[in-house]
Amino acid sequence: MRYVPRNYDPSRLRYAAKFAEPMRTVMEYFDETAFERAGTLMGEYVPANVGVLIRRDGMLIKMNVAAEEPWASRKMDELCATPELQGKIKALQKIWDRLPVVENEPLLSHPYHDNYFHWSLEVIPNLRFFEDAGGVSVCGPCLHRLFQRDLLGFCTGGRPVHPLAGPVVIRNPGLCATTMTEEAVWWLRRRVGIAVKPGRRRIYLRRSGTSQRWPRGGGVSEDAAFRDFLDRNGFETVEFGSGELRIEEQVRLLGDAAVILAPHGAALANLAYLSAPLKVIEIMGAHTPRAMFMHLSSICGFVHHVVFSASYDENGDIDVDVEDLREALAASEPPRLS
Repeated sequence: MRYVPRNYDPSRLRYAAKFAEPMRTVMEYFDETAFERAGTLMGEYVPANVGVLIRRDGMLIKMNVAAEEPWASRKMDELCATPELQGKIKALQKIWDRLPVVENEPLLSHPYHDNYFHWSLEVIPNLRFFEDAGGVSVCGPCLHRLFQRDLLGFCTGGRPVHPLAGPVVIRNPGLCATTMTEEAVWWLRRRVGIAVKPGRRRIYLRRSGTSQRWPRGGGVSEDAAFRDFLDRNGFETVEFGSGELRIEEQVRLLGDAAVILAPHGAALANLAYLSAPLKVIEIMGAHTPRAMFMHLSSICGFVHHVVFSASYDENGDIDVDVEDLREALAASEPPRLS
């Protein structure tokens, strides 16, 4: 286990003075204690869905979730309390010795395995702790999405991937509990090997309206004033959909960017593959006051400007003042390429 400070460059993270009060909560992210934990859990276990291991005696063990992330821990608490899981434990105990066995492999799993940000920057980079392992075990639900399989293909180094479909005993699994770190970002960037150059484009990265997410909404309320702002300032609209695009296609859509305007959301994980100079304008709402994308921009050398709003429309999308966007766009733009 090791302590990981969330270092950042204050000169790259900006917001208007009017947002100072809500941004105090956002900036607490950089003061939180973060640890990386990686090692081998000796013994025999059966993964229950994602995030929980069942021991033969019925004890439940949370795995691959950092203690400082209570949202994921609560999700696993809910799973552990279900009558269905208790019934599953009793059934497994009767057939334990007849189950197939996988030994001495890292086990990838996470309660938010279907979230592009968490899978990209908090789960897949855990493979760097197990470079000498022969194979990689992955809980079945962690292979349902195209981006999950894409990143495994990029980052396993040619090692076999063993999907754990149905009850399987995993003996002495390698487990990790981490949050995003600078080391993880650069490891992912090297392994994936996709990078695009900066340019002159101004891109509005729309959050897909078809994806399932909580809380509801979370995109931008695209009223007439917002659409006029995009038109007058030469923004192109890019949308990734609901996971249909390969990672290379997503990153290519952001090629030659000088400015990226986007609401807080997992699509901003693709900042990890972009290059400076770049300005990011993140529209952040009161429901998602988190600084992980500010941190990612700081790691990658981008200027990151937050525009905050506590107002949402009836669909749960953020109402943003276009005057705040104009000020953010005008403030400290990255230098134009010659």
